[in-house]
Amino acid sequence: MKTEYRTFQFSLLSMAPIHIGSGDKYTSREFIYENGYFYFPDMGKFYNRMVEKGYDQKFERFLQERKPRASNNRLISFLEDNRISDRDFGGYRIKETGLETEENDNDSKLGAINEVVKFMRDPFGTPYIPGSSLKGAIRTILMNTNPDWNNKNVVKDKKENKSLIPWGAKKGQEFNDLFNAIRVSDSESFNNEQIILVQKWDYSAKSLTAKPLPLYREAIAPLTKINFTITTTTKE
Repeated sequence: MKTEYRTFQFSLLSMAPIHIGSGDKYTSREFIYENGYFYFPDMGKFYNRMVEKGYDQKFERFLQERKPRASNNRLISFLEDNRISDRDFGGYRIKETGLETEENDNDSKLGAINEVVKFMRDPFGTPYIPGSSLKGAIRTILMNTNPDWNNKNVVKDKKENKSLIPWGAKKGQEFNDLFNAIRVSDSESFNNEQIILVQKWDYSAKSLTAKPLPLYREAIAPLTKINFTITTTTKE
């Protein structure tokens, strides 16, 4: 049987902030907000610098304090209390955009952010989108726009009253998964300059209202172009 490989270059243009979480987050002791920027230092490099300055024990006590005062629970507080003006600890910066909170000009509120959920990054700290995220989006599009496409594979979900395209091998069934024939690469990596900080909003379909949540996430900025490679292995 001949395998018909075809390769496509796929460009994604973000129309709104896109968050792909890594499962990790920064606490208020791991980043700084000042002068219109959120600075996320390399904490390994930061600690080594504290050792050089003789502040390592102070910094360890700062991290271990279980119930610090709210005003003393931030990395900027430690730096100011110890008169450390350095800001060259590696890592990266995210520029304030006004999309972080509902009150765009409230600097004190931006400085009160407690946690930031991290975007997916490679081992070098560069952001990217996993191919599985785009592949899942393609599957959702096919399910919602072509529910009866490829009838031999589509099954009816009586519980949810909709058509589904199976994904993955099923016990006792022939492995005939269309998505096994669609190979989506991870995206090309992009710059931290294309990442912004945004607040999560909860939208109620019942009341048709939205409210902000105390949850902040790194996200791809709108109108960012990101490239993938998609390979198909069958004519279909």
